[in-house]
Amino acid sequence: MGPSSGPTIQLFKRFREQWPYIPHEDPEAIDNVVDPRIDLVPSWKEASIGAMERGIQTKKVREDYRELCNLSLFYLTVNLRQPIKKPGAFHHARWMAKAIYVLKIRMFRSHVQMTTREGKGLEEIALFVVLLYSRAWMEAGLATEAAYNDLNLVKDLHHFQEINGAIGKTTLTTFSRHLWYLGADLVGLSLFSEMISMEEKKKIAEETRKEKDLDRIRFNKAADQLINSSLPSLTSSASVRALTLLNIDISFLSLPVDEWEANPASLPEGGVHSEEPQRHKRRGRAWGGDDFIVQRLPNQG
Repeated sequence: MGPSSGPTIQLFKRFREQWPYIPHEDPEAIDNVVDPRIDLVPSWKEASIGAMERGIQTKKVREDYRELCNLSLFYLTVNLRQPIKKPGAFHHARWMAKAIYVLKIRMFRSHVQMTTREGKGLEEIALFVVLLYSRAWMEAGLATEAAYNDLNLVKDLHHFQEINGAIGKTTLTTFSRHLWYLGADLVGLSLFSEMISMEEKKKIAEETRKEKDLDRIRFNKAADQLINSSLPSLTSSASVRALTLLNIDISFLSLPVDEWEANPASLPEGGVHSEEPQRHKRRGRAWGGDDFIVQRLPNQG
């Protein structure tokens, strides 16, 4: 992305200074050239579009989150849902603000002075943002999906190294440092996930009856081990701890999975909520943000 001075990235600074002279209200001024690499992993593109659509439609979401969704959707679909906003503040520690700047500069790159190196870096980071970062960021507040999303993000970052080795390796190493708090004790919330199959939930329920060494199956194991792991393999008797703390009657675990939804004892009154995105809370400044998203459970009215 080029050199920086203190908290300032020079490309961002130039873009902000040039903004008044960029015809940003003219649709013809927007560069809508699509990077063909967005289709290398179709499931990533599809999942990202879905997450951005949900994010932009959610009422309880900060405006900068909504802006990230809008810009990501344009990159993925060449369809702008909302007007483009004036460049705001940015700081090295606020990664989401940098992601927004990257996507916005890419839209008007023909109107922005930049070196070849800056342009190349812009393309590579923009691709990472729309395929993995934006989706992971917007779904970070879903408590019931946390274990599923984190495990799959580790696998996706590992796979992303085939697209860009430097970004994939760096982000995987950095993300892995923040998995220490995710272990068997939180996998239990995945039983209420809408992303996990009934068969996998059955296996998770079976694993909750087994005593295992909690420290040995925490998420902070080496990435090359995690990419071959599944949620059941990260489950133990400790996985019901989060459920009991939420006053959930865990007797439903002895029932067939297809009967859980009809069992009123399986949910606490009001469902499972995340007051603040779990990962945002732990690394708010590193990843930027402190808002929340509420996850509704399957049989919650």
